[in-house]
Amino acid sequence: MRLADNRKLAEERLRTGVEALDHGFVMYDAKGTLVLCNEKYREIHGYSDVVKPGSTYEQIVRDSIRRGMVPDAIGKEEEWIRIWLEKRENGAFETEQRMPDGRIIRTSDRRMEDGSVVGLRIDVTDLKKALLTAEDANKAKTDFMGVLSHELRTPLTVILGHVRLARHFDRTPAARDLCTAIEADPQTRETLSPKLSATMSKLGDIMQTVERSGNHLLTLINEVLDFAKIDAGSLSIAMEPVQIDDIVTPTADQLRPMVEDKGLELKVKSASGVMLADGKRIQQVLINLLSNATKFSDEGTISLTCRIRGEVVEFRVTDSGIGIPEDELERVFEPFHQVDSTATRRFGGTGLGLAISRDIATAHGGSLVATSIMGKGSSFLLTLPLRPAIAVAAAEAREAEVA
Repeated sequence: MRLADNRKLAEERLRTGVEALDHGFVMYDAKGTLVLCNEKYREIHGYSDVVKPGSTYEQIVRDSIRRGMVPDAIGKEEEWIRIWLEKRENGAFETEQRMPDGRIIRTSDRRMEDGSVVGLRIDVTDLKKALLTAEDANKAKTDFMGVLSHELRTPLTVILGHVRLARHFDRTPAARDLCTAIEADPQTRETLSPKLSATMSKLGDIMQTVERSGNHLLTLINEVLDFAKIDAGSLSIAMEPVQIDDIVTPTADQLRPMVEDKGLELKVKSASGVMLADGKRIQQVLINLLSNATKFSDEGTISLTCRIRGEVVEFRVTDSGIGIPEDELERVFEPFHQVDSTATRRFGGTGLGLAISRDIATAHGGSLVATSIMGKGSSFLLTLPLRPAIAVAAAEAREAEVA
């Protein structure tokens, strides 16, 4: 009697605990017969008379379909039942079921060691709505960033074009005509010619400053635009055979004036070989890494080295700058992240460059990692496959189409 009372007490506690759950709870024995369920489970199944101890899982499923409780099964009832039964027999089964009233119920079943099955039915309608709302908001943000970046970049490109013309105004026909007229008159040549040269030189210096700031602004806008594309999953990568040196050398030549203007030395070591890659995008990554290395270094050497190891090519950019704390080495690749809250004011930038660079590396099937020693400098290693699987698959598909 004591054992019977203890068992009855345990069963009552189990029943009370199951009824207290916010989710539907059900238990089937090893033969698929319902042993226990709570009120929430019956409510989800429309309080059907079939949902009771002694009914089989298949009977309950068929009853739910017959009463229109499973809209997704309409027109393919037997196939739907077969798939559900097969998945459930595999030991673990999770799915989401759309109800006639618009609710979304997540089904989660687990098979125990004795063959019995314990399942939960969770109403995730509000969660799904919140997720869809967040996705819509994120898409709207991405679209806005993309449109804004385009609208800013177009007039800025025109402005920079005119700035470059003004920087070399002494080469324009109007300036040459003025110089010719001054040189032709001995009375004005001696007094006006030096003043004109000084004016042209000053104008060139001013325009050079404007151009430098404009290029910096254009870089920021391009970063925002690229980030918007990555966020929307539309960043384009055009894989094609490219000489590795055709990536390294032009990049170094482009950045060398900036590096040397800061009193730093740029060392470059390229490699010979061909890789399948988007050359422009790889250059974009290297330009970003070299620019960061220059920005955060006040003295010493910046190096760009490249080597081929087996089926991968490694690009390494090393600086002698301020370094990165160990706990920040991974976070520097997060969008908008700055190691120091004052870094944006001191060094400028959006905090998007490294995030974009890693995404470009990942799109090529490669990786971008950082190592650093505080006060001694940092090193960024870009590792890319010589023949990315995605590029090989695309080339084979094109060849198949031609054949």
